[in-house]
Amino acid sequence: SSTSLVTHAYLHTGDDRYKHWVLDYLQAWIDRRDVNGGIVPDNVGPTGQIGECMDGRWWGGYYGWRWPHGARNITEPAYVAGSCAALMTGDLSWLDLCRSQLDQLWDQRREEDGVIKVPARHGSQGWYDYRPPEASLYIHLAYLSQSAEDRARLDEVFPDRSDFAALPENWGAGKAGICPSRAWHAWNEGANPGFPQQVLQTTQSSMQHALEQLEADDSDPETRHCYHFQRMNPVVPEGLVQLTMGTPAALYNGGMLQSHLLFLDPERRRTGLPEGVAACTEHVNADSVETTLVNTDDLRSHSVILQAGSFGEHTFTGGTATTDGESASIRVDSRHVKIELGPGAQTRLRLDVRRFANQPSYDGPTWD
Repeated sequence: SSTSLVTHAYLHTGDDRYKHWVLDYLQAWIDRRDVNGGIVPDNVGPTGQIGECMDGRWWGGYYGWRWPHGARNITEPAYVAGSCAALMTGDLSWLDLCRSQLDQLWDQRREEDGVIKVPARHGSQGWYDYRPPEASLYIHLAYLSQSAEDRARLDEVFPDRSDFAALPENWGAGKAGICPSRAWHAWNEGANPGFPQQVLQTTQSSMQHALEQLEADDSDPETRHCYHFQRMNPVVPEGLVQLTMGTPAALYNGGMLQSHLLFLDPERRRTGLPEGVAACTEHVNADSVETTLVNTDDLRSHSVILQAGSFGEHTFTGGTATTDGESASIRVDSRHVKIELGPGAQTRLRLDVRRFANQPSYDGPTWD
């Protein structure tokens, strides 16, 4: 989370001091991993020595390898920090810290009752608490890097992805990023054609379920626990983010929302789709994105601005627009492209993208 906060400051100011803070911080943990046999330790002492206040143990720190969440508290922060560094530098090798920890756990895998499991925790007895591997980080790595290396890693750990298409009827609001990315990833691979309808239905049912829980709640404010209202939150945006922006959405525990596309409303001069305009981003890869835009207003024309990357870090380099079966080339070499939609119009865009071509920023388009 701290790396994301500093990255936000960098996006606001462009001050390289913030970038160097993130890079130095991440490099420090890479160095600790390297001197600890490839495993990121979960504690260091006041002088920076691993296990300095834990009798020399690299495990056992608060929210560390021995904690009930175990490996998740190591691998997720490694991804979040690496993705922030990649955003600011365009250097995707900063994701290696996360990759290395996933690989270390995979090397410790074993089969139990026909199910491959990896250790979640480490203590005095060594590795323990074996669980089936989680797909989320593998999907985020494959999406952000768009590399053959990360696709191969995903294929090795999850050779059978037939169960990726499943979505729970009510996943609950809970904490950010809880909408499973597996169903979206299967759709992006072309293996889950029912995803758009499925994710809209389960989003609606989850919202309705949360509202019903809120209306029926009669708990005592003096005794209910601090997480009481988390699963009653009716704001469930992750599925819509996946569907419209073509991204697995933000990763919980500080992850930033990184995507190929960001939509902007030139009428209201704000982020988001204009009123009456719908979008469905159906496929993303290393150098292109495909999205369909629909003006649901049968009376008025609307325009929408597409930005290459959540923070303008990418550049559009061309593409095609297909409307009523007719295709036309799009000439563009910019982080923004404006699309005019007539009343009731629908168009399918394939936009070529040069990724990480610009310094990321919160600066929007020149509206005029």
